[in-house]
Amino acid sequence: MQSLAKLAGPVKLQAPETAELSKNPVAMAEQPKDDGVKRKHFPAGAYIFRQGDPGDEAYLVDDGQVDIVIGSNAEECGIAVVERGYIFGEMAPIDKKPRMASARGRTDTTLAVIPEEEFRAQLAKIAEVDRMMLLLFNQFVGRPRDSAR
Repeated sequence: MQSLAKLAGPVKLQAPETAELSKNPVAMAEQPKDDGVKRKHFPAGAYIFRQGDPGDEAYLVDDGQVDIVIGSNAEECGIAVVERGYIFGEMAPIDKKPRMASARGRTDTTLAVIPEEEFRAQLAKIAEVDRMMLLLFNQFVGRPRDSAR
């Protein structure tokens, strides 16, 4: 996880209305790195996961931008754009419920993969140090699901 932490830079969120999605996905070549972190590459326009999918990993944006959208293909609504240093897809591995939204590459994107086991191990470390922070974190994750109902 320390390798993942080193990848994280400043977090910058954009309003989803500020740019159009690419409509022409292009294949990307693998770019191996020697830091031991598993990465996945997605061309612009490709789905990383879809709303309703099961989720057993979260992602850290290593390079590029990702659109987070809700709804069906015909009526998708953008809710966030995430960039380098931002972790997304964390709710499903935490509460073991289906994905609440879809994630799609806005640009060609490289993601560092955070497996559920590693994510949960980090949460366990937080619980050892500060149970209040873990409680707040769990409540933070539950609020968007409650609001979606």
